[in-house]
Amino acid sequence: MRRKVRALFDEADLRVGREKWYFDVHVLPCTSIGLKLAKEYGVDEQVVEAACLLHDVGLIGSGTENHEKRSAIRAAELLKEAGINDEKFVSSVQDAIASTALEQKPHNIESKVVRTADAMAHMTTLHYYWKAHLKKDFKDFESWFKKKIEKDYAKICFKKQKKELQPAYAYLKKLF
Repeated sequence: MRRKVRALFDEADLRVGREKWYFDVHVLPCTSIGLKLAKEYGVDEQVVEAACLLHDVGLIGSGTENHEKRSAIRAAELLKEAGINDEKFVSSVQDAIASTALEQKPHNIESKVVRTADAMAHMTTLHYYWKAHLKKDFKDFESWFKKKIEKDYAKICFKKQKKELQPAYAYLKKLF
C-alpha cells in the first residue's frame, strides 16, 4: 500500500510542480507519528497506518475542499484493489480519515490518533514551507498560514501532545 500511495502522490506532485515532496514531507511523517500514537494509546495499528497513508488521497487532482470525504471514498477503493475486503476494517479506516476534517468530531480513539497525527505532521515537518514554495503570492501564503496553524493546533486531540506542540505552535504564530 505504501508504494502505491507514494506513486500516486509522486505523479500528482510532478503534474503540479517539478518536485516530488508530499509523500515524504507529509504522508510518511503522519504515518510514523500515527503509529507511535497508536502504540501509546493501545489502538489498532493497522487501521491507523492505513488511514494515515490514505488520508489525503482525495487531494490528488481535486483540490482541498472536501478532500477528506473524497479521501475516505478513494481509500476504500484502494484497499479493495489491494485485496482488503474486511468491511469493518475499511469502515474504520474511512471513519479515521473523515475525522481529519476540522468540522468532523472523531468517533473513536483511532480517529483521534489519525486526526492528531495529521496535525502534528503539519507542525513538525517542512509542510508549511513547501506550501509557501508553491504559493505564487506571499500575502496569500501569509493569510493561509495564519488560519492553518490555528486549525492544526485545534485538531490535536490529546492533552499530552497538545502540551508537547505548544512551544512550536507559539513560535509558528509569531512568524507573521
